[in-house]
Amino acid sequence: EQYDDRVLPQLRVLFGWESNAVACRKLAESASPLRKLSRAIRSGRASELPQFIHYTYGTGKDLPMCRHHAEKLLQMASQSAELRAEILALPGAGHLDTHLALAQADSEWYSA
Repeated sequence: EQYDDRVLPQLRVLFGWESNAVACRKLAESASPLRKLSRAIRSGRASELPQFIHYTYGTGKDLPMCRHHAEKLLQMASQSAELRAEILALPGAGHLDTHLALAQADSEWYSA
């Protein structure tokens, strides 16, 4: 994933990090499950990751890159015999909603 070309411009606009691109990049990379998976697979350390990866994104007002990241994560995990991945798209949810759904016992997150 090319953070400089795809992800960072979106985050800078959303969060106003135009003045500090280096800090923005470090924060985005450290928060990215896609980047962690990519590095582990490339370095032959996929076995160090959880065997099952679940990724949830919202179809409403989530961050623009989350759907693409989910699809890419699923594709990458399928290339490793050691990993399984599942993607859940929460209808109408925003990015924070996907996290708050964890506190709701009737959330689709739990029935997935």
